[in-house]
Amino acid sequence: MFRTDVTLEQQTTLTKTGTPPIDVDVCVENPLGMYNTALLKCYADFDPRVRPLMMIVKYWAKQRSIKDASNATLSSYCYVLMVIFYLQQIGILPCLQDPELVGEKWKRDLVEGCDVSACLDVDEARTFFLKQKGMVEDDDDDDDEKKGKKKKKKKKKKKKEKNLFLSVLDEIEEEDSIDDGNPKTKFAKNAGVSNLLIGFFHFYHHTFNYEGSVVCVRTGQIMNKNDYRPGERGVRVDHNNF
Repeated sequence: MFRTDVTLEQQTTLTKTGTPPIDVDVCVENPLGMYNTALLKCYADFDPRVRPLMMIVKYWAKQRSIKDASNATLSSYCYVLMVIFYLQQIGILPCLQDPELVGEKWKRDLVEGCDVSACLDVDEARTFFLKQKGMVEDDDDDDDEKKGKKKKKKKKKKKKEKNLFLSVLDEIEEEDSIDDGNPKTKFAKNAGVSNLLIGFFHFYHHTFNYEGSVVCVRTGQIMNKNDYRPGERGVRVDHNNF
């Protein structure tokens, strides 16, 4: 038996359905929400560690009672953006709204005054991202050498894939640990979800400047608070919750 409560007067409403209830976002005549959902899905599909990391952070925030925008704390959506931004900083996720990646192919008209242009093709975004990092092989390379490199990569990948979904309590290897405040450390490249979770808290507790900075997934860079929608009502961030 399902129970659905929908308020059509609002563009977006939170609905509880099923037994036990499941929270569902329902959008009515809200094209901006459709583009936004597609963007988040592309980020989540880019790397197998992204989605579980988002879920763990959201669960943690809910358990700490700091996931309710109506109560002057961050919303669930904000935590998702924080995860994406953190992963952008350590080189796991690209910026899907990078003008060079968007080009003419993914250019879109403004929706409700917002630029929704973004690459929504995971494979295309991954190729662009690897080129940016100088990890795409040249066409002139010897075929045998390519095959050798691919075999090595596959072996290494298989070894690491076992650690992608380890519990939060798994052990951090010495070579993967964070030893300074710089978020762009090598540990993230092959780190498991639990290591990335620790890195998430480390980044937002030790590295991010709450006084003068704003998370900006659109650019993949930290923005100055005074340059980003100044005067808009903010939310409370209690550092003790981290």
